[in-house]
Amino acid sequence: MSIGSIKKHQGVGMIEVLVAVLLLALGVIGYVALQVKATTASAEALTRTQVTTLLRETAERIRANSVDSTVLGLYKTALNAGTIPTTPTCTTACTTQDLVNLDVNAVGTMALANGIKLGMDTCPGTADKAATQCLIAAWGTTTATLGAAPACMDATTGKYVSNNCMVMEAY
Repeated sequence: MSIGSIKKHQGVGMIEVLVAVLLLALGVIGYVALQVKATTASAEALTRTQVTTLLRETAERIRANSVDSTVLGLYKTALNAGTIPTTPTCTTACTTQDLVNLDVNAVGTMALANGIKLGMDTCPGTADKAATQCLIAAWGTTTATLGAAPACMDATTGKYVSNNCMVMEAY
């Protein structure tokens, strides 16, 4: 090999190393992006599991207390108040309102601890039926109501307007 030929190839090894490092860096960046996406999806799954449990528990507590229009109205008012009622102290027998406050206090405390808002409203499209009630849970900036954004669901069409909520038709 002549000296001129050697000079032409000087630095080629360094360029190969730089290209290999660049490709490795792109692979690491892709892996980090996948990890971030997986962490976000895992947190979302945990929130949805907590919400499902809360909505089921709320529905069971309502059923246990009696499902009539008066009791449903009390639950609707208590869940939509935006505050957690105080725990009643029943010395002899609890009133229906006491039982509602006890139930909403229990599920509301769990919801608040997990950053979840609860609500209850008449389900869209059920006015001609027995005015079916929907239990609503929302998190983030979404409100636990039916209506325009940042509500959970459109009150007219029944379509979700946010991904940060769940609605359970209960009654």
